[in-house]
Amino acid sequence: MKRYAVMLLVALGLSSVLMTGCEWTAGNSVDSWNSRYNSLNFSAVYVGAANGPLITAYSADAGYSGFTNQVFGEVLAAGDSVRKVFSGNLQHTPISTKTLMISAGTYILMDNDGSGLLDSNLANATGRVVYATGSWEVTLPTAPAVGTTITANYSYYAAGLSGRTNTVSGVSGATIYNFTVQQEGENLTIIDNNGRNYTGKMGSIRTAGGGDVTAPDSAGVTGEVMAQFEVHGVSAAGYEVTMVGNFSGTAGTGTLTTRRMIGTWTETGGVTGNIYGAEQ
Repeated sequence: MKRYAVMLLVALGLSSVLMTGCEWTAGNSVDSWNSRYNSLNFSAVYVGAANGPLITAYSADAGYSGFTNQVFGEVLAAGDSVRKVFSGNLQHTPISTKTLMISAGTYILMDNDGSGLLDSNLANATGRVVYATGSWEVTLPTAPAVGTTITANYSYYAAGLSGRTNTVSGVSGATIYNFTVQQEGENLTIIDNNGRNYTGKMGSIRTAGGGDVTAPDSAGVTGEVMAQFEVHGVSAAGYEVTMVGNFSGTAGTGTLTTRRMIGTWTETGGVTGNIYGAEQ
């Protein structure tokens, strides 16, 4: 009997050693935990533009379908240490308002208000976009160095559709103005201002160049990053809801700032809307 007890203790000790530092998964009924996601955390309160709905509908009269596709890391140009003005046309159109983000080295220019003018994180950089055609232009105070890749993230509507967004709620029942996002590893909980919970998972996290930064480790990543997500729940109106999309942000040394979320809200038997939220 004593010999069996000793063997059991040894087996337990060996099991403990083998599990140290590993990703842990305990069957389909238990959520998995992946510590590789911890250094890039998108937990925050996200709000709609100008205190409006975070999830908006699109007017059929304006030609919107309510569905968008996301583009991440589209290469626009390359720095040569001489040019300060860059322009061109995005590959997909028409562009969804308030989704374009152009990265040029340390400069990040974003369409914050849907006017077509781009705001910069650093002084004296300007930009613009024409939603219908995808025409864009940025002017930088200093020329990006040789090898600097200028990239764009944005959403666009299904082929052949154009128009302007409105601020009508894109959900059935109670309007959603903010989300509280709680990320623990790859596990995700989103709570709306009506007290409804939606749970799911984070997907791959990528850099502006398209590289996967969840493996082997994301602790040293800097610059623009984007993470996929999918969550499910029941809305205040009683509809089963699926939300899919992307979080984006600027990674620094141990920090993540300028968080945003862009995606699609789909109700089973109800309406579909577009998600756009910025960190409060």
